[in-house]
Amino acid sequence: MNSEVVKQQPPEIPHITTNIISLSDILRKISEFSFAELSHVTQAQPSNEAKKKKLLELIVYLRQEYVRLYVLTKWSKVSAQDFNKLIDLLAWLREQANYFINLIWATKSINQSLLSAKLPNPDLITALEVFTEGRPTLPSHNLIESKLSPTKILETLKDLNVTLSMKFALVEDIPDEFLNYEIKDGRIFIYTEDYEFQVSVIDENSPFFMINFKFNFGDFENSRKILRISNDALKIGGFMELNKILTNYTNTMKLYMIHVKLNGMKNIKHIYHADSFRIVINYWIHSYVFKNSYIEIGLNKDNKIIYRWFKQNEFAETFHDIGYIEDFLNEIYYKHAISILDQIEDLTVNKSVLQINRKTGLFYFKNSTPLSNSFLKKLNSDDFKNINTNLKFLRMDHKFMEVSTILSVTSWIQNDIIKLSPQELSKISEHQQLGTGSESIPYLMKNVKFYTRKEWPSNWFLILLIDTKIKSFIGNIKSITGQWTINTLQELNIESFDYKTSKGLVDYITKSIIIQLITNELGNSIYKVVKGNALVIQTDSFISIPDTANVLYLSFELDPNKKDMLLKLKGRLKSNITLEDFAIDKDGVFEIFETVEYKRLSILGNIIAKLEKLAKVIGLIKFLKLESLNLLKVKLDEVVFKYGSQICTLKDGFNIELPATNPHNICLGSIKRYLNSRGIGKLFKYLQDSNILVEKLNELAKASKTDTTYDPSKLRYQVIPKNLNFFTVLYYNNSKPERQVLELNIEMKNKNGNNYYYISFDRDTDAELKVDFTNKGQLAKLANGQNKLLLLQNGILCDEEGLNKILGYFHEKIINKKSAIFGRHEDVKRNVLELTDIKDQILLQRVDSIIINKSIFTMPVEDNDGQIVLTHPSDPSTQVSILNFGANVLSWKIKGEEQLWLSEGAKLDGSKAVRGGIPLVFPVFGKKDEGPTANLPQHGFARNSTWEFLGQTKENPPTVQFGLGPENVDEELLSKWPNNDFTLIYTIELTEESLKTSIEVTNNDQHPWEFNWLFHTYLKINDIEDVLVSNFPGELCYDQLLKQSYEEKLPVVNFNEEVDRIYQKVPEDKITQVVALGYPVHTLKRSGLPDIVVWNPWINKSESIGDFLPKSGYKNMVCIEPGYVHEFKTLQPGETWNASQLLYKDELKFQAV
Repeated sequence: MNSEVVKQQPPEIPHITTNIISLSDILRKISEFSFAELSHVTQAQPSNEAKKKKLLELIVYLRQEYVRLYVLTKWSKVSAQDFNKLIDLLAWLREQANYFINLIWATKSINQSLLSAKLPNPDLITALEVFTEGRPTLPSHNLIESKLSPTKILETLKDLNVTLSMKFALVEDIPDEFLNYEIKDGRIFIYTEDYEFQVSVIDENSPFFMINFKFNFGDFENSRKILRISNDALKIGGFMELNKILTNYTNTMKLYMIHVKLNGMKNIKHIYHADSFRIVINYWIHSYVFKNSYIEIGLNKDNKIIYRWFKQNEFAETFHDIGYIEDFLNEIYYKHAISILDQIEDLTVNKSVLQINRKTGLFYFKNSTPLSNSFLKKLNSDDFKNINTNLKFLRMDHKFMEVSTILSVTSWIQNDIIKLSPQELSKISEHQQLGTGSESIPYLMKNVKFYTRKEWPSNWFLILLIDTKIKSFIGNIKSITGQWTINTLQELNIESFDYKTSKGLVDYITKSIIIQLITNELGNSIYKVVKGNALVIQTDSFISIPDTANVLYLSFELDPNKKDMLLKLKGRLKSNITLEDFAIDKDGVFEIFETVEYKRLSILGNIIAKLEKLAKVIGLIKFLKLESLNLLKVKLDEVVFKYGSQICTLKDGFNIELPATNPHNICLGSIKRYLNSRGIGKLFKYLQDSNILVEKLNELAKASKTDTTYDPSKLRYQVIPKNLNFFTVLYYNNSKPERQVLELNIEMKNKNGNNYYYISFDRDTDAELKVDFTNKGQLAKLANGQNKLLLLQNGILCDEEGLNKILGYFHEKIINKKSAIFGRHEDVKRNVLELTDIKDQILLQRVDSIIINKSIFTMPVEDNDGQIVLTHPSDPSTQVSILNFGANVLSWKIKGEEQLWLSEGAKLDGSKAVRGGIPLVFPVFGKKDEGPTANLPQHGFARNSTWEFLGQTKENPPTVQFGLGPENVDEELLSKWPNNDFTLIYTIELTEESLKTSIEVTNNDQHPWEFNWLFHTYLKINDIEDVLVSNFPGELCYDQLLKQSYEEKLPVVNFNEEVDRIYQKVPEDKITQVVALGYPVHTLKRSGLPDIVVWNPWINKSESIGDFLPKSGYKNMVCIEPGYVHEFKTLQPGETWNASQLLYKDELKFQAV
């Protein structure tokens, strides 16, 4: 009869769901308890010793509690399910303990009740044997005697063997495992691979039953229940069911034996799941990288034990017969280690070799170094997929340590401050074809190192990209608004770093940097680097020098102290020229030598200056030779020549000097201004043309100076040059109460190459003098003679021959007839008194004093060939100069001190906009990409157009106006802003301590148009690093370098790098001050101009601007530019818009701080 054996499973442990407190609540409550207890101890104890004792006891107690909580927390974190099972188990065990306690007490009570039943010795033990075994175990006391003889026993066994043979042969479902058997002694001995057992029967009608069982492996006592369970299975299911029971029992014992052996092994952790016949062995448990590697021992479909190997949670291989578990594990360790090492591209790091400990799974280095050992923690904790990258980093660190050691002992300085952004790192990756993706950036950030030397220019670095090989660069790196930026990057061909080559390495890299600095200064010049320290430069692309060969050869030599270098420039002149202070050999070859510090901002500055001087001198010599002028001395900084009988000297930068005997000293100031604006070419012609006039005027001036006698009634005079072609002889006397004044004007004109002179008096000239301008006067007789005279209504025009006679005539007549013809001064005094409304004698004396000091005779406005000079009547040293081209204020002086910055390279000939002063920006600020002004050049056309001088509008304060309309603008420029009719009126007003510039813009068109306006004011300062610009906090700022807007938080703007910001919609009542070392040097007020641009180009921008000279000029200027630029201003037809700026001196004010 076949039936399944019913397995009796233990009951499920009930799950506890009530009275459960969460771990977070426990942690919170123990924390609150700890805080309360600590507060109580620190506050309640009467003495320090008692407090310390209680505090220590409390700390010890709390530590124990927290250790327990820590263990529970760690356990619950690893396996919350196991933790819950523990809680259920503890509750169940407590319940069982209560049951047993109740049983013990019940038993005791039974014992007591039996005693009361008069059973003095209750046999509880026998009762328990009957209850558990079904029968008592009683002693026989040898009273049972055996009645079976040996013969009977043998016969019985023999008969039983036959019965067993017959009965076993008739069994149909004998498992194959049980076919190896032997029948003897009344038993069937069945042998299998893992165990053996015996079965027998009572007689031919009784069933088989098992009477013995033994394993062929291990040495342990069998379970007492195995015979009962086996006989039950044999009775119900026969030998097939017995086979299942014994196989399961055998596998269970085998797994148990493996479990026992594993318990004593190190470096592994295993879990024995008896209910599912499974053991999981986690090996390399101390390795974070390979912690998920394990061996799973279980049963296959045939109930055979198999071993399944998993590497990092991935199935690897299945094993069946493994032999000893220790040898099997060692084999697994070996295979796993080999497979790991095979995945690593290169195991070597310097001289160390990466290995893996087969017992622990941890990496280690053979022939290790301190650096490699320190890196093991990284290798043993990071993801294995990063192993090749980590080893690459380690190799780089080894290489870096090696290179760093060499560089540090050879005076290199490492910079750890520089942190390049991904955008800047991509510049290096482009050189190395590393790509610009996010994957290459961490690699670069780890790899790139920066070094410099103390003798190098600032911001220059040796950049090392350390990989399996070292890649090296030189770069110029600067911090702009907190962001490091690579401005120059050049790769170097350096293959190795060692002590032997360190000196040559320094020279090589230093030369490379110098080449970069030189090529940066060369800008757009055409050149070629022919050696490590030499360049060939195309002359015309660098600097235009007349009659010079097409190439210049520039080389340099390093000084041994590595702080200076010797620059040498060689060129050749095509013409034969000799300079006293400049060596030129017979073949025309010249050389310029210059010793320069590396840290100098401009390396070529002095050489360029000498070349410019050479170019000027060569051009000057050629011109003087063409003019047939006599050269007396020729030097690079000085040229002395002779015109007529007079000597003239041109010194450094064509600064003209005249001997004391030269008559042109009378107008030397005007000559210098003429030279700056018109150039050297027309000066020689002027000197020759005006020689006769100035000689005559000098005679008059000398005669006036020789008469030193003081006579209040005597008439005095003075020669005053108004400009190069206009002179005034001023006549006055010292008599009181009346002072009489007359002006004799001489103006030189040129027509068809001939010089003529127009002689006139001031408008209030006496009628007696005016008679000489008619045919009734004495001069009419001269006009009828051989002299060329032309009598006009208000003056006389004569040639050089008549000049001397006419001047002599008028001078003599004025001196001899002084009292009758001078009546104008009384009107002057009366007008002054009427204007001031003061009639006392003190003011009259003041007016007389002013006249005596000649201040009243100072011309407030002079027109010097394209430049208008405005002079304050109270102080001739307070002036403003305006160039007609661009209406650009070039200079503003207060008491002789210049307030504006003007570049030494500024072009004043109209070839380009002026760099410095106050350029005017209209109708667009900057360069727009779209809209009506998109085609215009940067900053529009107002600064590139010649404005019309409209004349003087006020005498005090002296004020002039300029105008600009479409007719004044270049047609090509105007075509880029078509169909817009406009009128600009520009007003400049000068006071003793201020300068006001105002603009009036009128729309003359039939449609509206929009525009920008800006006063691009360059203010002069001593040192930009000492300067602050105040009163911007809280204002909206657009940073043109960062391309972003933000609210200004700082009370002042300081300068330590390039600044280019637009402060938008600043209230007009906020003044702006430029403060240097705590003192205000410039103050600005605005009207109609809501925006203020603050700009300083700093070093790099200065270098890139061609006409910005000197290149260090950024230290001495700051642009504070009021305007209407954050948006366009729209002007309706016929509408006029007005705005102004006022520059002045004031005390320090902090409106916004």
